[in-house]
Amino acid sequence: MNIFTYAVNLAGPYHIEHNIPCQDSFAMEYLDDTTFVAAIADGLGSAKCSDIGSRLAADTAVAYCKKHLTKELGQDEILSHLKAAFQLAYTAVETKAFSDEKPVTQYDTTLCLALYDGKNLYYGQSGDSGLIALFLDGHYEQVTTKQQDDMGRVYPLRFGSDYWAFGKTTNVAAAMLATDGVLDHIFHPLLAEEPIPLDVPLAGLFMERHHITESEAMEFVSDVYEFLENYPADYINDDKTVVVMINKDAPPARKDDDYYQGPSWKKVYKKLMKKGGLLHECLHKLRRAYHLIRASIGNWWRGLYLLH
Repeated sequence: MNIFTYAVNLAGPYHIEHNIPCQDSFAMEYLDDTTFVAAIADGLGSAKCSDIGSRLAADTAVAYCKKHLTKELGQDEILSHLKAAFQLAYTAVETKAFSDEKPVTQYDTTLCLALYDGKNLYYGQSGDSGLIALFLDGHYEQVTTKQQDDMGRVYPLRFGSDYWAFGKTTNVAAAMLATDGVLDHIFHPLLAEEPIPLDVPLAGLFMERHHITESEAMEFVSDVYEFLENYPADYINDDKTVVVMINKDAPPARKDDDYYQGPSWKKVYKKLMKKGGLLHECLHKLRRAYHLIRASIGNWWRGLYLLH
């Protein structure tokens, strides 16, 4: 089995401008030649040491999986180990806070952990980062749900097992872990009630690379880095982190062309205006943002095709 993996981790424009460390972290490891484990963690902006907390959480969770997960384990055993990895990750953060003689709240972080074997995708989730799957039938799905309250306040790892979620899905051709800045632009909240609740072309830029060659891979990852680095700050001002896992031996089926057209923001705009409660200028800015980003995506995508 040939699993192509890559990661991009960037400080957001706001953090760069204010000399704040990137609060996103990631870790990734091959467990064997057919199984891959990865984690992303997003330190809460309000927590002074969240960059440390996110690094500890991601590293600890993946290190535990590397040590304890084997291909002989069944579904229940794998999920049990993912839960143990979460508990150990929080213990590591709590221990660090105690050692530094600081409140553990200063180390608050989210955590999203995934195990992928080229078909099955196991996951654990805490907070508002998330996991996107591209299935063999060609459709995309956000397989995790954000842990947050009605006001959008995140439930960090510290909230414990009652706020963690674990699960499994199968027939997965590719998967992507993403912190909320990127995740919310693929599965935009304003698309939640649309028949296709995501920006499929944007997701495809990251995940539909089943035919990439080894010679193209390095340049491709460099292009992804540049794309995220230059993403308009007005639309993603947060840190930007993705970890992508693609089974090159299992390319997805092609759906109808309409699926790949991207959102019709004009229709979304009209629906929202009928519902009321949103300022016209905010929606106008949303539409302008979409057209700017879509142009950037189109230019970048055409550039990638020149590599083939």
